[in-house]
Formats: sequence, C-alpha cells, structure tokens
Amino acid sequence: DGHQAKVTVHRSVPSAGYVRRAGEDVQIGDVAVRRGDTIGSAQVGLLAAVGRAKVLVYPRPRVSIVSVGDELVDIDRTPSVGQVYDVNSYALAAAARDAGAEVSRVGIVASEPKRLREVVEGRLLMSEIVVVAGGAGGATGDEVHAALSDLGRIDMTRVAMHPGSVQGFGRLGPDSVPTFLIPGNPMSALVVFEVLVRPLIRAARGTRNPHRRIVGARLLSPITSTEGRRGFLRGQLLRDEANGEYLVQPLGQSGAHLLASLAEANCLINVPEELTEVAAGDQVQVTFLAQRA
Repeated sequence: DGHQAKVTVHRSVPSAGYVRRAGEDVQIGDVAVRRGDTIGSAQVGLLAAVGRAKVLVYPRPRVSIVSVGDELVDIDRTPSVGQVYDVNSYALAAAARDAGAEVSRVGIVASEPKRLREVVEGRLLMSEIVVVAGGAGGATGDEVHAALSDLGRIDMTRVAMHPGSVQGFGRLGPDSVPTFLIPGNPMSALVVFEVLVRPLIRAARGTRNPHRRIVGARLLSPITSTEGRRGFLRGQLLRDEANGEYLVQPLGQSGAHLLASLAEANCLINVPEELTEVAAGDQVQVTFLAQRA
C-alpha cells in the first residue's frame, strides 16, 4: 500500500517450498482407477484430476423379483384365513438393491401356469437375473416348473445346504437369463439369495471379489446342524476388547419361516456338511453381513 513495513524472518524458506509439482499425485504410467473399483466421490475427483470425462463401467444388473403363491396378499391388505403377507418380494428386492442391482419388484403372481409364464417371459426381456420366490418345493414348485419349462431347461434339485435345500435354476428365454427358483419361506429365501444370487450380482458388476468377508470366530453357545448339508445359521459377531478375538453368538430358532432373529444377525455361521454338533468354545467360520449405516 506504499507504506514502509518491517518483516522479521525467523526461519529460512527452501527453494520451491510450497510449490505443487505436476505429477506429484499421479504420474505418467500410474493406474488412477483400477478395474473392479467402485466409482465413488474420490474416484470421480481423481478421474477429473487426470482429465478423463468418461470411463467404461459395468452397469447395475437388472434383477426382477417375483413372488408366487395363491395364499399371498400385499401389505396394504388384511390377510384372511389361510393368507399371509407377501414378505419375499420386499425382502429380496431390498437384498438385491443392497448387492448393487437395479431392481424391479414385480410382486405377487398367481401360480396359474399361463399367467405365470407370461409374467416371467416378459421379465426375461428386460432382466439380467430373475428370482422367483415360492417357486421351489411342493405342489406350487411343480406348477412353476411346468409353467416355465417351455422357456428353457430348469433343474429342480436339492442343494446340500440348509436352510433352503430345495431349489431350481435355469437359463431361460432367448438370452439364457439366469433364473432362480427359491423357497417360499422368507428366511430360507434370504439365505439362498445371500449364498447363491448375491455373488452373481456382484460378479456381474465387475467386483473383484464378489463374496462376503469370512472370518474365524469362537462359538459362545453350542449349535446343531443337519447331517450332510452345509449349515448357514444366524449369529451375532462380536469382538473381545481384551485380545481382539472374534466371538459369535448363535441367534434364534431354526425355523425356515422365522425372520426376527435374521433381522438381528450380522453374520451367518458356516457349519461344514460333516458336522452335526459344534460345542461352545470351538472355532467356526462366519460370513460377515456388513450392515449399512
């Protein structure tokens, strides 16, 4: 401002100090964003910093969720005798969305063969994955299999797991769309989705490791499992503050229709096929079900 000023310098300033050099963050030849990375805010900023307006990405796979059952009513109605709310289409749609899919919840479809075939055939044209809940086991499973068999080969089988051993799978329609027929019991349906359908959604998104994190934990209470089937039992994963060891507390009863304990669970306890009993204090493998904030 034209006036005189006196400045006292207490330390020297190195040459080029506080100068940001070109290439300091990312240099020529460096990989800025790797294949399989999720494009979040930091990745968008880094792409902008290196002057990339566009990158190739995996789109969210389109997943259609269908609930089959003449006993089902939507949640805006009051069930009559012999009727229950449609739980599966809502729960599975939420699970697919959490896995990263673009979800279409079709809702309730009667097991009448012609109507069911028309609905599923229409969804095959606009989906990468189709999930039919209530389409496996019993008379309804037979009806679903008969209705959809003209669209492609469907294998109805028992998978060596519990809950949810009775399942069906096919690649249907002209594009061979993966189609899962899973149990109608809500807890079984969600476990089958977690074990088999979710990894497919994650792989379709280009995720490097489509599976959940598995850790070892010490069992706090004894559990039983079905012989010859791999068990996926509900549990609460804890951490011992003293030594950092993982602990797991089994939750709830084993009924395939019981959801309350699954809602409290943050892991699935994996029990090998050859074991029917696991004692308290034994080490087990658990699949961590990360909870979103």
